[in-house]
Amino acid sequence: MKRITYTFIACLLIGLSSCLEITEQVHMRSNGSGQFTFTVDMQEAKPLLDMARNFSSEANPEAVKSDLSTGMDEAHGRLQKIKGIHQPTLIKSKDGLLSGITFEFDNVAALNKAINAVQNSKGEPQEEYFAWNGQQLHRLNTLKLENEVKKGTDSGLAGLDLSVNGKSFREILNSMVYRTEYRFDTPIKGVSNSNATLSADKRKVTLERYLLDDSKKAGTLENVIRF
Repeated sequence: MKRITYTFIACLLIGLSSCLEITEQVHMRSNGSGQFTFTVDMQEAKPLLDMARNFSSEANPEAVKSDLSTGMDEAHGRLQKIKGIHQPTLIKSKDGLLSGITFEFDNVAALNKAINAVQNSKGEPQEEYFAWNGQQLHRLNTLKLENEVKKGTDSGLAGLDLSVNGKSFREILNSMVYRTEYRFDTPIKGVSNSNATLSADKRKVTLERYLLDDSKKAGTLENVIRF
C-alpha cells in the first residue's frame, strides 16, 4: 500500500490528478462469487509525465511507473495465499501507464480479505469493504487509499506553493476521483446512494468519490444495491 500511495502522491505533485483514473470494478454473481478488478490508468497523462522529468527527481515518471508496478507485484504475491481467491492476474500496459490487478473470489469474506491484502501491506487490522446477503450488496464507506492520501497531505503536501496549468495544489488534490463500477447478472431494483448511476439495462451501477473534497457529489462510497 505504501508504494501505491506514493505513486498517487507523486502523480498529484506533477499535476496528473485530472488525468489519473483509479477504478474499482466488481462483477457479482447471484451465488455471491465474482470477479474484482483494481486499476490505475495514467495513459492520458503521458505528456505531463514527460514534462515531470524537469520538475523533481522524486516525481520522475519512470520512478512513478516502477513504484506502482512493484506495489501491484507485491499485492499479487499476497493474494496467492488467501483461501477463496483464484487466478490473481496482473494488469500492465507495455508503456507502464496502466497497472492493476484482477482476481476471482468465492464469496464476500474472501473478497474483503483480498482487498485488505491489496491495500494493506503492513498487517494492520482487517477492514470490511462489502457485505452480501443474497438479495443486496452493501458497499461500505471504507477506502484505505483515501486515508493514506489524506495522511500525506496533512504532513505538509497541501501547503506547497505550487500551481499546475493555472490550478492551485489544493484544487488539484480536490479533483482526485475514485470510481466504482459494479455489474450484476440480474437487474438492480434500487440503490441507496442518490449519486449512483444505473445503466440502461439496470445491471451496472457507477459511483465516483472525490477523495479529498466532501463538498462535491458522492461524499461517500457507501451504497446498498438491491435485487
